[in-house]
Amino acid sequence: MAPRVRRLLLHIGTEKTGTTSAQRWATEHRDLLAARGLLYPTAVMRGAQTAHHLIPVVVHPYRPNNPTYNNLGVVTEADWRALSDSYWDTLREEVETADCPTVLLSSELMSSRFIQPGRIADLKACLERLFEDIEVILHLRPQIDVATSLCSTAARVGRKVDTTFFDNVHDGRVYYNYAQIYGMWAQVFGEARMRVIPFRRRPAITPELLAAAGIDTDGLPEVVRQNEGLSVPLMALLNTIRTAQTAGGARFKVPPRVIERIAKGPALNPGEELARTVQARFDASNAELCAACPQIALNDLEPDWAKYQGPGNLHLLDETAFFGSELVEFLTLLRPDLAL
Repeated sequence: MAPRVRRLLLHIGTEKTGTTSAQRWATEHRDLLAARGLLYPTAVMRGAQTAHHLIPVVVHPYRPNNPTYNNLGVVTEADWRALSDSYWDTLREEVETADCPTVLLSSELMSSRFIQPGRIADLKACLERLFEDIEVILHLRPQIDVATSLCSTAARVGRKVDTTFFDNVHDGRVYYNYAQIYGMWAQVFGEARMRVIPFRRRPAITPELLAAAGIDTDGLPEVVRQNEGLSVPLMALLNTIRTAQTAGGARFKVPPRVIERIAKGPALNPGEELARTVQARFDASNAELCAACPQIALNDLEPDWAKYQGPGNLHLLDETAFFGSELVEFLTLLRPDLAL
């Protein structure tokens, strides 16, 4: 049977480009979007999910003893096959029931988890059973900006953040190598199906997605920014907790509700010298991308250096006397968990 839905917008990220805000907004206003002809599928999401983060899981073959699979109750290859079949069947049913002309699937994990053209081809084969026309949307931000923002994500999940964090920011990692990401997806889907959006010129991804869908935005609610960066004092506090846990052996996961409610403060700044050093590692791969993709230019991947002026404040992440007010607020919010 020919697909009833002709068009898919496949938003693959990248990470740290406002994806969380766009996904939560699309989930909250799903009915409004569907009434205008754009379906944002939610039946395939689990729990409080607002993005299609299961797509890499249901496409990549089962890997034994992998926490991602185990947390989903997948402990055998048969479990994985059942999960994968159920995912695509559920998506098909939701798509056919809604009967919207355009569907949006969004997960930044697609750009960071699909690191082999063969796996992207597997995804394409799954999608082509449902959609006649697929457009891949890729949002790109200067790499040093991504890395600086990623420090907050690392701190949230219990990783210690310091100057060594930036040692791993280089084009040898597919995560940061935009030429490689674009090249793999363009190889599989075709250059004509790639829409590349420069973050420096167009930072808000939601209007871009709606424009790609041809949606009238009059009367639609504004997008509320989500998942903002943590302050330097809070990151220093989390570093101290992490160090104490490592030394003592005990582990305590700081509840996200506590982290998100602590007052904001000065943002992390690695300093101009380090920022320029890190960004220079991508000169060659960014030039390769721009030569292959006319939708983006080198200056689109040049950071706003004014944000990095001065020596920076990375050294404060190891200061233990820097977060007094944050510690008071932290213990107050944590009182129910500690039964103080």
